[in-house]
Amino acid sequence: ASMLGEIGLPFQHNDITQVLDGFKIRHFDRLVRILNKNQDSSFYFRTLFLYSILLSADKGDVMLAEKVFSRKTLASSIIDSFKSKTLKSDFAINQIREEAYQLAIQKAEEFGNENFFSITLPTGLGKTLAAYKAALIIKERYCPDFRIVYCLPFTSIIDQNAAIFKSILKNVGIDEANVGVHHYLAGPEIKEEESNYSEWEYFTEGWQNEITITTFVQLWESIFANHNKQIRKFHNLVNSIIILDEVQSIKPVLLPALEFVMENMARYFNTKFILVTATQPIILKEKIIELCQEESSDYFFKKMNRTVLDTSYLNMGSITEEELAKIIVDRYKKDPKSTLVICNTIRFSQNLFNLVAAEVEDDGAFYLSAAIIPHSRQDTLENKIKPLLAEKRSVILISTQVVEAGVDIDFDEVYRDFAPMFSINQAAGRGNRNSVRGSSKVYLFRSSKEKIYDPVLLDITEKTLKQFEVSILESQFFILNQKFFEGVKAKIQDDSNVSNELVKSILSLKFEDVGTNTDYRLLVEEYKSYNLYIPIEAKAEKLWEKYLSLLEIEEHFRKKSAMKLLMPQLMKYIVRVPNYVYQPNAEDRNKALIYDKDWTNFYDETFGYKMPDNERAIEIY
Repeated sequence: ASMLGEIGLPFQHNDITQVLDGFKIRHFDRLVRILNKNQDSSFYFRTLFLYSILLSADKGDVMLAEKVFSRKTLASSIIDSFKSKTLKSDFAINQIREEAYQLAIQKAEEFGNENFFSITLPTGLGKTLAAYKAALIIKERYCPDFRIVYCLPFTSIIDQNAAIFKSILKNVGIDEANVGVHHYLAGPEIKEEESNYSEWEYFTEGWQNEITITTFVQLWESIFANHNKQIRKFHNLVNSIIILDEVQSIKPVLLPALEFVMENMARYFNTKFILVTATQPIILKEKIIELCQEESSDYFFKKMNRTVLDTSYLNMGSITEEELAKIIVDRYKKDPKSTLVICNTIRFSQNLFNLVAAEVEDDGAFYLSAAIIPHSRQDTLENKIKPLLAEKRSVILISTQVVEAGVDIDFDEVYRDFAPMFSINQAAGRGNRNSVRGSSKVYLFRSSKEKIYDPVLLDITEKTLKQFEVSILESQFFILNQKFFEGVKAKIQDDSNVSNELVKSILSLKFEDVGTNTDYRLLVEEYKSYNLYIPIEAKAEKLWEKYLSLLEIEEHFRKKSAMKLLMPQLMKYIVRVPNYVYQPNAEDRNKALIYDKDWTNFYDETFGYKMPDNERAIEIY
């Protein structure tokens, strides 16, 4: 009762039986009518907060066996120490990176008592370290007890980000356990004979660590939630600094709902937000403090001359694989340069690769997409492509948008299938990252495989591009993106029915609707998909045998912890395949993982899963 009173929900009854009897006879219709007119958002957020604390306390009683843990102080100087020891390249662009970094420090020190911040910098200008440094400065100077939650759009780049921060901690001798990596594939980095799985689960899945690195989906479903597992970490968003990296990945129809949440969590819980991106959507425009703004909003963008966006091929209309292959190969033979091609669909990319590879000598063409298991993607990228690029060898990589998010590659030229502006920016960021080649071209083309994107976003992108010349300099990218997001705000964000209905459900405490309505989810699978295990090497076969042995464990908790330990290794050999590509037999259809002994019939070592002879395609990340 005292806890309820402290957060403004007084509980006056000493006899709980009397309360329960009252509920039996209460007229709930009247209560529903009152809530339908409610405008006080505090009811929703306080309910989540209180319920989260109760769930976490219950979990702690069961899992921690009365252990007491102390918080760890993380000084902001750990970022500087890491930079001085590891980032020693002499690229001229590093001077601009350092200028942006120092400016973020200065602004964080000056305005750290506020709640809303942004870091808007061109791709490759050190946004990650600037964001970590700014968050630690704010924590250090203004709110020492705050936790930091770093959110990214895709699981594929979380482990990479976590590795960076763990290296930062290791550099100064701080235990890596202060960082919790949480997504649906995450598992504890502990040996099987160790018994601290319970602690890992409580701290990592409950976001108890000093720094949690997680996905937008995990954050979103902790706030717009109605399930215990999701809600139990909500209380650790209170008194926290939340970093949203690549915030433009959130669907524009949901941005007003995000604004609503940010304002209310700042009001009730003093939560702070840092939005990080090269393409900043228009959110809380008059309330956000830009940490990397000097003289003008486009100050750092005007200093960039690494790439030129060329839209001339868009005037050709829809282009076939054969036509594009001829353009790429002809230019490559005349002036061999490392070339990256990003296609919208797997089918188009596979067809294009076959045509290009037939014309390129010395195995100079490579292929990547999400149709390939992570093990093979990483091997191709790290052991084949990157070494050749480091030697300044000319290679061609045909891919899908799987290479756009957080993949550190640097090509001389880039070709990008027509897509929304923020995807075009991501593609441009894969060219001439360190500004060592003059200006690199980024060519846009249209394959007509655009159904994977929102047609309104494509229309806004097309109309925005038409406001510029055929060649758009990188120094103009800020203005280009600004015009694009002004269009997004006018046509999608303003009066978004989806966000309006979501906020209404929050105000009326319709938790079931908030937590389960697919319109309110960040990711909704368009097609039914299956997790196929591809044992491409002997190690994978042994892992599968181990997996089968774990399935025989009868004790639920022991099986669960053992599976969590094994899952990160298994995931390297798993590919998610849509049902129009592969249909399992009835026995396998509901299994979490499927092993088909005839996997070579539908999986190719170069292409990954083989596309059927129809025109359906899916978005690839």
